[in-house]
Amino acid sequence: MNKLRIVPLLLFPVLAAAASIARADDDATRILSKVRQLDLLNQMLPVLMTPEQIQHILPALEKARAADAANQKSELEQMKKIEAKVDAAIKEAKDKKLVPSRDLVEEVIKMVGGFQKQRANMILQQSEPVVRVVMATLDAGQVKAAANAIPVRDDPDNKLTEEMKLGRWVRAVLMDPLAYDLLVEMSKGKSSH
Repeated sequence: MNKLRIVPLLLFPVLAAAASIARADDDATRILSKVRQLDLLNQMLPVLMTPEQIQHILPALEKARAADAANQKSELEQMKKIEAKVDAAIKEAKDKKLVPSRDLVEEVIKMVGGFQKQRANMILQQSEPVVRVVMATLDAGQVKAAANAIPVRDDPDNKLTEEMKLGRWVRAVLMDPLAYDLLVEMSKGKSSH
């Protein structure tokens, strides 16, 4: 009987992150967004990028953002395909005290896992052209500052090349959704508020 089936808790952390994103209008999210902007500025400002350099980097970031938007649209289309099943499971859970079917839980886990893999692949693919543009645009000192801005804890033998470290910085900092508007402001020589 469905009442006795235990739903794996593996699904909870994955969906909890999605639920936290849905609170975009609440004060905590607004403040955390400002804290993240401050963190991004803390990572970008020491690189001493000029407005001209940022203007040269922005088109590569815009292409990456377009790919991300297309990926998000694809994810939404996939989510809409299971929405009716999820709604029915919620109704059964509330009305009949039935836990969701194992098949539905596994379908959601598989879908979310697929999103994570697809997003990771997209980020890697999109970061490569951005890294190339950054390396071609910044001088050696700036590249070194960016590459060393994020501590590398998982490389005890120091085997990561400067380009690999720069790639981590590009993915974590420049490709962060909140970084784009900051970079646009910096490219105009304006301070951000």
